Amino acid sequence: MPKAAVPGGAARGDGPVRALVRPEAVRLRLFGAAEGPDADVHDAEPHEAGAPGFARSAAGAGLAAEAVVGDVIFGGERSLVKLSVDGQEWTAAVFGGAAQEAAAHVGRRAALFVPARGVRLLPD
Repeated sequence: MPKAAVPGGAARGDGPVRALVRPEAVRLRLFGAAEGPDADVHDAEPHEAGAPGFARSAAGAGLAAEAVVGDVIFGGERSLVKLSVDGQEWTAAVFGGAAQEAAAHVGRRAALFVPARGVRLLPD
């Protein structure tokens, strides 16, 4: 991901940085959900979506990107949502009935948000 998008990444060397993000840290907002214009399926925070790839959120509190929902892997209480962001695969964890809502959006757009505290930079 671009280093300018990662909190603390600007101090790194040239090129992109590698970061670890646990699926539980990824927050997801489905566009055009049945419950209203958008549905938060995992405690989404305000963000800026629509720009290609990742960017710092407007508040600078994390990363935001527009994604496409690719698949949902049901796992009981905790399910995984596979997402695509500019060709990169991401995974979000959702809980309970949120997996059903996400499954109804396979192939559609969603906003992905990762709070800064959920991003762990990996060594160069």
